[in-house]
Amino acid sequence: MRKVDRTDPFDGHVVEIFLDEEGDWIARFEDHTEISAFADTPAGTLESLAEAWRLVRESCTSRGEPVPRAGGPGVPRLQVRLGRRVYRALVREAARRGLSLQTLAARKLALGLGKEAPQTTRTHRSG
Repeated sequence: MRKVDRTDPFDGHVVEIFLDEEGDWIARFEDHTEISAFADTPAGTLESLAEAWRLVRESCTSRGEPVPRAGGPGVPRLQVRLGRRVYRALVREAARRGLSLQTLAARKLALGLGKEAPQTTRTHRSG
């Protein structure tokens, strides 16, 4: 049985926070980008994401479905140490393109290997 840290409102999911082109802060789960929220401030977007995640867990539980797990089995991970200049350049490019840093880095690595870039889901608002 997996031990759950009750002080972590996101149950181990990695959260990405970024400013979109319209000036709204977006927070989403790195491994489940369909779970996202937006607000005027980084703190507000984290509060909204925590509420969205609570509702996702509640909905899954009430329907007898499994709650999405962080990472999931078999999800490959790679940690790379970067110099500050390279990191900052990647962060700026990712923000400009509306991508997460991880998505941008994965695409650049794939292209460098002569492979097709991985497809991603972009975060958007309805209404």
